[in-house]
Amino acid sequence: MGTRNVTYVQLDGEYKVAQYCQWDGYPTGQGKTIVDFLENVMDREIFEKKLRALVHITDKQVEKKLKEEFNVAFGSNGIPVKIYDKFSERYPQLSIDTGADILKIIQEKPEGLEIVLDLEFANNSLYCEWAYVIDLDKDQFEIYTGFNKVPLPEGERFKSKSANSDGYYPVKLVATYPLGNLPTEQHLETLERKVWEKINYLMKPWSFSNLQQNI
Repeated sequence: MGTRNVTYVQLDGEYKVAQYCQWDGYPTGQGKTIVDFLENVMDREIFEKKLRALVHITDKQVEKKLKEEFNVAFGSNGIPVKIYDKFSERYPQLSIDTGADILKIIQEKPEGLEIVLDLEFANNSLYCEWAYVIDLDKDQFEIYTGFNKVPLPEGERFKSKSANSDGYYPVKLVATYPLGNLPTEQHLETLERKVWEKINYLMKPWSFSNLQQNI
């Protein structure tokens, strides 16, 4: 399902990964993929080494790859599906379909993998429906939700002083877990249900602030 989201990994005081994804952004989707990686796949020493060796490229450089290797350019009508599928197969780390699978890709691919950082996406919670942060400096996993029309409190990771032109503030923190005590699938399901119940209520024309403060 089209549920826009972003996965961040912080290490050495900076974001090494900020992976935008078009699909399955809810906790039982991308969230579950992240938890599975952290619990069952991650070799921390190797993963951190690969994170430090990542090469961050720009959208313009991605466009250049498309033009040079597939003879296609970005346009108002987007990219033909067949071409994008081939591009995603060759460069899964640059695909909007990859999502949290980027974590496994980084760990398994050779050092020097090229990725794009989408650092700003979480700042517009109208479009960013879910965000996930693996903070390796603090040894914790954080889950954020979108559709936030209330200023964030001091100390929140994505706090900004004002709403964007749509009236939405950045994504709001809803859960934090130590890496040594990650949520179960059942817990993720419960969190997802409770958040969506409140968001659906928020879409009604009353009680925005009172309800959002209780998420």
